[in-house]
Amino acid sequence: MPVKGFYAAIGNDSPIIENKWLLDLENKFPDHTWLRYNMAIDTVDFRAVAMEYFSENLFSSGTCIVIRHADKKQQEVETFLSELLENPIKENTVILIQDTCNKTTRLGKLLKDKFSCSEFEKQEIKPFDLLDALNTKRLNKVLQFSSLLFDADYNPLALFSLLLNHFLFLRKLREVEGLGIDGAAKKLGQHRFRIQKALPAFHYWAVSDIDRALLELSKLDKNIRTWQYDERTLIEMFLINICL
Repeated sequence: MPVKGFYAAIGNDSPIIENKWLLDLENKFPDHTWLRYNMAIDTVDFRAVAMEYFSENLFSSGTCIVIRHADKKQQEVETFLSELLENPIKENTVILIQDTCNKTTRLGKLLKDKFSCSEFEKQEIKPFDLLDALNTKRLNKVLQFSSLLFDADYNPLALFSLLLNHFLFLRKLREVEGLGIDGAAKKLGQHRFRIQKALPAFHYWAVSDIDRALLELSKLDKNIRTWQYDERTLIEMFLINICL
């Protein structure tokens, strides 16, 4: 039976946020102190977090702990939650957000038995959403879409190839920008829709910016080929670098 104050959402956290599931909980507990952790990138001292949960909060109505990508470190999260569930504090709230839930694991069984769970459909992964965001240098969206691709096991080398071809295309498009959409499409042998989709990039990417991106891609290619670095980290660092 679900324990009061323990909530979980299963699915990509972008649609969870867009469906206002998390916002509804934020509105439900507006006077709580919110502590947010991301298991995909954070190193969390769960002993300290447990102390926060069990300590009396003198400055708010309670404490709300949000853990995103909880399934990335299942053993740590499950041990932490089991400790909280031994003596749940009625004023406090725990919110888990994770991509999947294997109900045969200890964490999965815990969610099934003790959490109020909501399941969301997997968001369709479209690589060209990343390119659209890149055209206008929307870094938050660029990182969101790249994260979705990696979480869906999109091949890093395929993503590198996608980025390289896109910037080569933008560079060629810059050379024929005076020809108009139809003229550029004919000159480059591309469909006019692809030309039209790329036009917003002209407001954000000067020729020098595109050339710098191609130079950084060359460096990225060398680093990826050494197999000494995490491909995801390298690509995300590249995206941050060129969008700033």
